[in-house]
Order: sequence, then structure tokens, then C-alpha cells
Amino acid sequence: DGERLLTFHDHRPASDLHLLVIPKRFVRDASQLRPADAPLVHEMHSTAHRLARRLAAEAFDEEQLSLGFHWPPALSVPWLHLHAIYPRAR
Repeated sequence: DGERLLTFHDHRPASDLHLLVIPKRFVRDASQLRPADAPLVHEMHSTAHRLARRLAAEAFDEEQLSLGFHWPPALSVPWLHLHAIYPRAR
């Protein structure tokens, strides 16, 4: 977590590790992102990657990390959130 983001475990994990990274500033979904939001998206990706690497420790395999956003109309929650799922093979 930092000044602009919150991170927590998904309450319905799709794998052993399933994190959600969300901005503190409200953005409804990925379709609402603008070019000016590129630094925010980059920060979300780097935070998810860093935490997944730390939590998986020595077992971390880059190929097994899946990062992604929902795209409308497939929204589970009306607040932008990045899923970090590891390992993807489970």
C-alpha cells in the first residue's frame, strides 16, 4: 500500500495467491482510464508484481503470474481493481 493504492487478498481466491490492487481515487472500471492514468496503472502493476514475488518467495515463477482488469460489462465490483493471481496453473 502507498499513497495512491490499497492491496488486499481476494475473498474468493482463484489460486493460492489472489491479490487485488485498487486505487484510493475512485475510477469505476478500466474503460474509464485515460492516457493521464498511465502512471497509476503502471504503479498498480508494479505493486502487484512486487507483492506476488515477495509472497511466493523463492518459488516465484514469472510465467505463472497473471495480472488483469475486468472489462465492462463483466464487472464484479464498480471500482477499478487489478487482479494478481499466482500461480495461474491452479
